[in-house]
Amino acid sequence: ICQDGYGNIYFGTEDGLIIQKQDQTFWIHDQYEQASALRGKRIFSLYFDASENCVWIGTISEGLFKLNLTDNGEYLSMESFRQSMQNNYYIANNTIWCFYKDDENTLWIGTDSGLLRKTQGAGNFEQIKSEGVLDKKIVGIEKDDEGNLWLANSQGLIYYNPYQEQVRAYTYEDGLNSNTLTEAVGKTRDGVLFFGSINGLNYFRPNEIKNDPGIANIAISDFRVHNQSIVPDQDYWGSVILNQSINLTEEIVLNYRQNDFIFEFAGTNYANASENMFKYKMDGYDTNWVFTNGAHRFAPYSNLKPGNYTLQINAANHDGIWSETPKTLKIRILPPPWQTTWAYMIYVLISGSILWSFIYIMRNRQKLKHQIELDNVQRRKDKEIHELKLTFFTDIAHEFKTPLSLIIGPLNDLIESKTSIKHRDFCFHIVSRNVKRLMFLVNQLLDFRRINADQNILNVSGNDLAAFIKQTTEAFLWQAESEEVNFNIVLPDSMQCFFDRDIIEKVIYNLLSNAFKFTPKNGIVEIELKPIWKKSKQFAIITIKDSGKGIPNNEKSLVFERYVHGKDRSSSGIGLHLSYQLIKAHKGEINLADSHYGGAEFIVKIPVSEESYSGHELFETVVSKNPTLDVLTDFEKPRKEVAEERESILVVEDDHDLRAYLKNCLQPQYSIFEAANGRDGIELANKYLPDIVISDVMMPEMDGIEMCRELKKNNQTSHIPILMLTARTDEEHIKMGLDAGAWDYITKPFNTHALLQKIDNIIETRNNFKEFLINQNVTQDITRHYSPFDQKLITKITEIIESNISDPDFSVEDLASAVSLSRMQLHRKLKSLVGQSTTSFILKIKMHYAKSMFDKGCDRINEAMDAVGICSYSYFYNSFKKVVGKTAKEYIKELKAHNNNQIPQGAK
Repeated sequence: ICQDGYGNIYFGTEDGLIIQKQDQTFWIHDQYEQASALRGKRIFSLYFDASENCVWIGTISEGLFKLNLTDNGEYLSMESFRQSMQNNYYIANNTIWCFYKDDENTLWIGTDSGLLRKTQGAGNFEQIKSEGVLDKKIVGIEKDDEGNLWLANSQGLIYYNPYQEQVRAYTYEDGLNSNTLTEAVGKTRDGVLFFGSINGLNYFRPNEIKNDPGIANIAISDFRVHNQSIVPDQDYWGSVILNQSINLTEEIVLNYRQNDFIFEFAGTNYANASENMFKYKMDGYDTNWVFTNGAHRFAPYSNLKPGNYTLQINAANHDGIWSETPKTLKIRILPPPWQTTWAYMIYVLISGSILWSFIYIMRNRQKLKHQIELDNVQRRKDKEIHELKLTFFTDIAHEFKTPLSLIIGPLNDLIESKTSIKHRDFCFHIVSRNVKRLMFLVNQLLDFRRINADQNILNVSGNDLAAFIKQTTEAFLWQAESEEVNFNIVLPDSMQCFFDRDIIEKVIYNLLSNAFKFTPKNGIVEIELKPIWKKSKQFAIITIKDSGKGIPNNEKSLVFERYVHGKDRSSSGIGLHLSYQLIKAHKGEINLADSHYGGAEFIVKIPVSEESYSGHELFETVVSKNPTLDVLTDFEKPRKEVAEERESILVVEDDHDLRAYLKNCLQPQYSIFEAANGRDGIELANKYLPDIVISDVMMPEMDGIEMCRELKKNNQTSHIPILMLTARTDEEHIKMGLDAGAWDYITKPFNTHALLQKIDNIIETRNNFKEFLINQNVTQDITRHYSPFDQKLITKITEIIESNISDPDFSVEDLASAVSLSRMQLHRKLKSLVGQSTTSFILKIKMHYAKSMFDKGCDRINEAMDAVGICSYSYFYNSFKKVVGKTAKEYIKELKAHNNNQIPQGAK
């Protein structure tokens, strides 16, 4: 109950708030709709706050409400404070037991979780977090004359100094008649405080309550090891622990088996002894004090490690006054025998002996292992050298087989009398060129052997170096024209000097061959000669540049080493090494750099003064003549002819002569496309979709096997059969090519007629199968004729057409979208696989479906038209006749006549 400043009385009930105003009494929630939040609320406490002109309403579990009044005491508004709200409307607990407002206009509220404070002008409630007040149930609040709060609690009386935040609890042991206090509190004018309890009324003057001055000293009352009390002068677990009472003992020595013990202690202040406080700490083990009370006066420790410790115990009386001299006790735990100093010395001695033995054994093992590794390294090195030599001779054999193929093939053509004069001249040129190539390869091998045997091969004579280089480079003019490469020759008018014609010829040939091999179409190859003087001696600088792919930096230091191929295996690996050795024998040097054209640049520097060579290296000047390879005369450059109606063949071969010969042989019957390496071959195959690809295996940039894999992985080119040309006949390499998707292998040297016959057979087989596939059964097994992707594609296309066969709106675009291809991609794919356009392919399937309906007894053309999704009778009429060879009426009529002839005589 409370009364406001206007004479209105407020009653808190279990169901809400009742107001008595003059001569009327009513529920507030019935009178004011805005106060309906109080309906059914259990109201326990009420307080009229004159400074804020409001009534504070405390409920049980429903929070705090503030009823704001007008200046004449009428209802104004209602505010709610709960634990679930935020900001200024948040309170720490929803159960409100009491209110108290002091002289400083600070509002104190007692709750189930402690004390709340709202100072004058503050917008929110602050919870007091002092230990001893926090989380206590505060049911009554009163303030003494000193400004200290006395809080009635369900567990006693709490003294709280709000300025110094001091807290002291008083219980039945301190003189209260009960620990359970009620909300009944009060204060007289002379400062006497009254607190009600379940056993009556407590009253006192706060200034008469004094703290207990008695200091509690510590006494150790018992010492137990393994929970057994220790008696002085008795043996426990192999030793006597105490010689006198534990309380008189200053140091205890324990063995390693006595490290589990408990100290029991007590305080000497017996006034309210249960409220005494204790703390203990074991220096060397505990980092902080351990606090306990009179109900638990024990300090237990277990499994302490050997070492020295100091136990400190202190006590405080029930008013919290601690003794200034804590009880101390030194404790020493001895280590076990295996952890003593002597034991560690023995351990060190034994470990040292073991370590020395281990090192001795490991050194011997390491020596043996090292020797075995040296032997293994030597064997591996010998094996690598052996493998390098085998690879070298295998590649040399491959280089021999290419010119041999270009000799045997044309010779076979010449043996036949049917060859034309033009083709006969072409064959003579090819044979002549490749005989010279064989001679050049043999001479290289001989030079290679002589250089490795440290024989002197230098044969220097006086000649015109500029004229000699000009004659040597004429051998490459046809190749430059054939490959559409810009061949620049930059020479002075004349340069009379001393040099070895044979060495310079071979080096220039090797470097130019290398440059042309890696220079693309419309690229640049350049050779330049410059004379320089150094210390009165003349030198010649020969530079060969190209615009090819260049040489990676990590391979530049290796290109002149023996047997090194680089990333491509298109050469034997001796050309550049031999050039390096020849120039070295010529007392010069050869270096590699990046060309400003984008490719590689080889720089040859040789001395050309007579005094640079000794007498046995100089010979008489000889008359200049054409170099060895000047027979590489021009013959007719193949014309770029593309016949759309003929089958097309893509020839991928890095050797110019062999590529030209294959083109010359195949051009009368097929449209020919050419590529010098696998990468260009892939580009042309994707562009033109040839019927067959004929490819060499060993090529620069990308070899034939890698190109085959890429073509078979590509959905656009996976159907193209690939013939491999190779000089390697071992089963491993053949299997590698077949696994990559090659159709067949042709070994070098090959028979031209056998090659042409094999190509004819492939094309004929493919064409026959296309015809069979269209005219007989589109859905049948095509495993042996197409790649797995092509098999799935044809099957999927057929299934899609058949599933939409009755849909008149089903179009080519719908089919292309269903197989995830563009209309043009689908058209080109079907043209390559079955030789028909997409529209023709769909139409044939529909007509075969209609034909099968007639075969099964259907004699209504309109029904067949509906089944295949064709609405126009004339279109169906013409289409059926085009595919089947006769009209639908004629076909049905023939079927009926045939069936009538099959009826046995006498049957009705």
